[in-house]
Amino acid sequence: MKFNKKFLNNLKLFSVLLQLTLIILAKTCTVCCSETFAIIQKKPGQDTEEKLRKKREGTDISDSDENMETEETLENSDENSENEKSEEPESESLEESSKESAEEEKKPSELVLEFLSEEAKGVVGFIPKKDMDDFAQELDNFYSILTGLNISDESRTALADVKVISMANDAGAFTATNQPDAIFAIESAVKILSSAEKSKYDSDKYEKMKRLSEKFAESGKKTGFCLPENVIFLSDPDFSLQEYAICYNGDVLISIEDLFNDDSEVNHMENNSTIVVKTQEEKVIEIEAGSQEAYCNDAKQIMNSPIINVDGQTYVPCADMAKMLGKNTISSADIPAVIVF
Repeated sequence: MKFNKKFLNNLKLFSVLLQLTLIILAKTCTVCCSETFAIIQKKPGQDTEEKLRKKREGTDISDSDENMETEETLENSDENSENEKSEEPESESLEESSKESAEEEKKPSELVLEFLSEEAKGVVGFIPKKDMDDFAQELDNFYSILTGLNISDESRTALADVKVISMANDAGAFTATNQPDAIFAIESAVKILSSAEKSKYDSDKYEKMKRLSEKFAESGKKTGFCLPENVIFLSDPDFSLQEYAICYNGDVLISIEDLFNDDSEVNHMENNSTIVVKTQEEKVIEIEAGSQEAYCNDAKQIMNSPIINVDGQTYVPCADMAKMLGKNTISSADIPAVIVF
C-alpha cells in the first residue's frame, strides 16, 4: 500500500501531539496524587502549628486578634476570681469587727454577768431590774478588778457569783421564796474558792480551830463561828490562819497578828487598850479594843463591828481592816465567809 506524502506528514504531527498530551496528563496526575497523599498523611494539630508559625511571622492577623481576646478574657476571669477571694476575708473581718463592736457596746456591769455560772445566772434572774440598775455602778468598778486578777477561770466565775448574789442578798433583793436558792449559790461558789484553803491545815489543827470557833459562837447572841478555809486571801495564796476565826455581828473577825503577818509593826500601848500598826505601805492604823472607830493615817473610819479580845488575842473585822490596807473584799454573813483580793 502506498501513502502519499501529505498523509504521512499529518500522521507524524498527530503522533507528536499525542505524546505531548500524554506527558501533560502524567504530570497532572503526579501533582494531584502528591497533594492527596499529603492531606491523608497530615498529623492532628498540624494546622495549629502552622497558625502558630504564621503568628510568629506576623502573617496570621485574624488568629492573633482572637488569641488576644481570649487572653484578655482569661485575665479578666482571673481578676474576678482574685477579687472574689479578696472579698471573702474582708466579709469575715467585717463579721469579726461587728462582734467586737457589739461586745464593746456592752457595759462592764453586763460583762460581769457573763462570768456567772449557770446556777448563779438562774438566781440573778430573780433580782428585780430596778435593783440590778442600782448595782450597775458597783459592778462596773468590779469588772476591771475581776478581769485583772491572776486566778483560774473557775475561781473567777466563783468570785463573780459571790459578788453579785451577796450584793443582791445584802440589799434585800430576794424574796423569802428564792432567798434559799441565793444562799445555796453563794455557798457553792465559796466552796470552790476555799477548796485549796483547807489543805493548808493539818487535820488536828483544823479540828481544834473549828472547835474553838464553835465554842465562841455559843458565848453570846451576836456571836457565830467561821471555818478556817472560809477566810480566803486571793491576793496572797500563801496566807493561812494561826488562830481560829470567829463571827461577830455578821462579820468575820480574825486575829490582828494573822492579818498583819508580814513585816508590819504591831504595837500594843501599855497604859491603855490602843493598838498602833505601821504597815510596809507606810500606813499607820490606830484601833482601840471595844470600839468600832479606827484611824488610818489620821483619817477616821467606822467599822461594822468593834475590836474585841478573845482568849488574850485581839480580833479585828477582817473586811474593814483589809479595805484600810487598800484591798478589795467580799463578805457573806450567811455562810459566813470573807474574800480578800
